[in-house]
Formats: sequence, structure tokens, C-alpha cells
Amino acid sequence: MIGCLTGCRSCKNTTRCLDCFYPLALKHSKAADTDSCVSDCGLRYYATPSRVCTQCDFRCLSCSDASPNSCPDCDLAVEGVVKTGALSCGCGDGFTASTKLGMCLSIVC
Repeated sequence: MIGCLTGCRSCKNTTRCLDCFYPLALKHSKAADTDSCVSDCGLRYYATPSRVCTQCDFRCLSCSDASPNSCPDCDLAVEGVVKTGALSCGCGDGFTASTKLGMCLSIVC
């Protein structure tokens, strides 16, 4: 039998959880090349209803879904990002959002 990481309900091998015991969420780490179970997805991530950690919109430090309108905290270190409401972040004047590139692009006239 394969020895799973702590919190894994099932696993592919010793570093790859397939699903987690509730209330943990499955998070992939490129740096460590693992899929592990975590109690908090961390900055720039949120847990989906199926308990998988998914990246927030690039404008958000924290979020409740992938929309830029679910962000209580904006990533103001990203050039052009501004707080546009209580739970929303956007690109400021002179910038347009590129979700494909994950940045606010300067509008050149």
C-alpha cells in the first residue's frame, strides 16, 4: 500500500494526493512538485466548493472566487492595480486588464 501525505484521503504516490479529508483542500505546489492537503490555501488562492485550491484573479491578494469582484484585498504591488470597491480590484486609469498575461497593461495613445 502507498503511504499518502498527511490529510490525503487517497493518493497517486507518496507526493501526490488525489483528494483530501474534509475540511482540507487539495493544493498543487510547482516548486515542491507535490499535491498536498492544506487547511488554508494561502495568499492569492481560494478553495473551490470541491475543495481544490485555485488561483485568484491576478489583481487580488485574497478572494472567494476567480472574479476580480470577490477581493477584499488587492495586490497593489502589481503595476496599475487599484481598489475599485469594497470587494473589487481593477486596473486604474491608463491601464487595461489582461487576464491572459496576468497584468494591467498600459494603454498607449
